[in-house]
Amino acid sequence: MLRSKITVVGRVTVSPSKPLPGTSLFFTPGEPGLNDHGFAIADSSGTYSVRLISGTYDVEIGPTIGDGLLAHSERVTVSDNHARVDFTFRGCHVTGKVLAPNGALVDSGRVIASLVAPGHSRAMSLLKQGSYSLLLPAGRYSFHAVAADYWSGFSPERKESMSIAADTIMDFQLDGIQVSGRARGPDGLPMRDVAVRAEGANYSIQNRTKADGSYRLHVPSGLYHLWFNPPYPFFIIPRVVGPRAVTAPTSIDVDLSGIEWTGTVRRSDTNEPAPGITVVVKAIGDGDERIAAIRTGPQGDFRFVLEADRRYDLATSDPERRETVVRIQGVTATADTTLSILIPPQTIVTRADSTIKLSIRSIAGKTVHRIKKRRPPDSIEVTLHNTDRDTVILVLPGDGSHWGRRTPLMSWEIHAPGGAPLGRTPVGMCWNINSLHAEEVFKLPPGGQRKFSMAVPEYYRYEKSHRYQFQLFYENRPAMDWGGSLLGSHDSDAMSLLRQSTPCRLRSNTLELKVK
Repeated sequence: MLRSKITVVGRVTVSPSKPLPGTSLFFTPGEPGLNDHGFAIADSSGTYSVRLISGTYDVEIGPTIGDGLLAHSERVTVSDNHARVDFTFRGCHVTGKVLAPNGALVDSGRVIASLVAPGHSRAMSLLKQGSYSLLLPAGRYSFHAVAADYWSGFSPERKESMSIAADTIMDFQLDGIQVSGRARGPDGLPMRDVAVRAEGANYSIQNRTKADGSYRLHVPSGLYHLWFNPPYPFFIIPRVVGPRAVTAPTSIDVDLSGIEWTGTVRRSDTNEPAPGITVVVKAIGDGDERIAAIRTGPQGDFRFVLEADRRYDLATSDPERRETVVRIQGVTATADTTLSILIPPQTIVTRADSTIKLSIRSIAGKTVHRIKKRRPPDSIEVTLHNTDRDTVILVLPGDGSHWGRRTPLMSWEIHAPGGAPLGRTPVGMCWNINSLHAEEVFKLPPGGQRKFSMAVPEYYRYEKSHRYQFQLFYENRPAMDWGGSLLGSHDSDAMSLLRQSTPCRLRSNTLELKVK
């Protein structure tokens, strides 16, 4: 049967006829043979419009976050004679206040109602002057009230499996057993902005110390570890108290003084101070992941305050070489200590820099396209040519190479002829990187070449149909740290070969292209 395409219009409201702008509507076929989907968002008057083939649809109606409404589904049939479909949210009004432990209104936060049924639909109301408002169809719900301030020190309150069959007033109080105290810094004075976190089996509750070093938490009865994380700069190792059973108001103070490790980091070739080097101290042997980390000062200087009689590893990370090396391992802090650390030269100098050639050419010719909708980007061919008398080991670029997350580091310098280099446009990205495979690491004999393709760079501030000059940089750093969370596991043979690969930094020829 031939079906007609029609324009379906309607309005989304909440009783009594209040428009709901921003509501999303997903239309999914609700009968066999109907192959059409639709999506619409209600405008400022609650009105929507969508083009659909006539037939029966299941409509998922999703209100905007914080409206206090429950997303739900309705089945509708649309046709030439029934092209208007309105939707109205109805239910029981559940209202009330959210109070702090002292009885004051919580100025910002949220109340979430979760339907105890398959699908676990949720409605959320943001607090306004300490009050919330939900509109819920009759049913059984679990409620969760929480302050918006992550550092409030308040426990959330839960009400489980509450039956809602009529308009209901329900208040929440974010109360608990008080845990309080003060933090003193290494100088013996009160320390502000220490992050204090009580970690229990079901809760993690946070507060920061005030100018007088005081903090206050309100926690349910239970067993807790209390973490004290000093503020930036992070040269003081965090402290952990516990496990401590909390069944009555409790006072816990913390003294952040301790054993001091100080010293300097210098370059091994010149003995000059190395500023900007990351130095990390990690507590080991107690199961707690506690670290302190700072960058060296102008004279390569660093300082740490450590908890006495615990064992630590100390490592340096060179941002220029992107290498982390453990310098001290399993040393117990028993007395103040001065350390002198030497790190490798700042630049990598190898014969390969001049004897491995990097060249690029456009496969598409002198005019190229970036990635566009329904059109893949054009490709640029890259050639690595070994003119050395010895075999070299190189690595193909992979996921993360263009973002400084793995070797080889790949970067472009792009500018209009005679103009300044183009900047990258901001872009969000996933920091995960893929695992290394055997075929990505290869030996290149004397005279050998290896070609691979790269897309025309996308995230740059091009102007339409302008000409630009491109240069590619290839930098292999065998010992660099790989950033991001790795997806899968590395091929162990490939990783071993990568660590033996040839360090080098290569610059390509200049390629002039018109970018569309």
